[in-house]
Amino acid sequence: MYNGHALDVCRPYLGLSPTRIDGVEPMGEVDTLLTVENLSTFHELARLPLADRGCALIYTAGMPSPSWLRIYRLMLKALPDAAEVRHWCDIDAGGFRIANRLAAACQDEGRALRLYGMGGELNRETQEASEGARKALDDGELRT
Repeated sequence: MYNGHALDVCRPYLGLSPTRIDGVEPMGEVDTLLTVENLSTFHELARLPLADRGCALIYTAGMPSPSWLRIYRLMLKALPDAAEVRHWCDIDAGGFRIANRLAAACQDEGRALRLYGMGGELNRETQEASEGARKALDDGELRT
């Protein structure tokens, strides 16, 4: 629901102000919610027929704002219990901070966030996944 009106999502994507979204309802079978931090990766994935495969694709635009997180929580609540929640982020300190913020929102809604397309899981072992990144994560960044 957007400003009190039901909207269908246009392909390849639709941009809406999070402050105007009143509710979220899947338009079909959704078995995966995939968020993407990086704009070029988002555009590449948006060209694929992911929705036909049961995947809802959402762009975080970097670090999610409080209003974006409110909508993300609405999406998490609207998903079927068996649906997976995934995130694709840059393999650097900022990327893992974003993933941590999403993981906290997932935990609040009784879900688990899994990393996608980057190798590894979202835990202390993510330092191994940062090999080859612009900068290795130090102990302080891992605690963030």
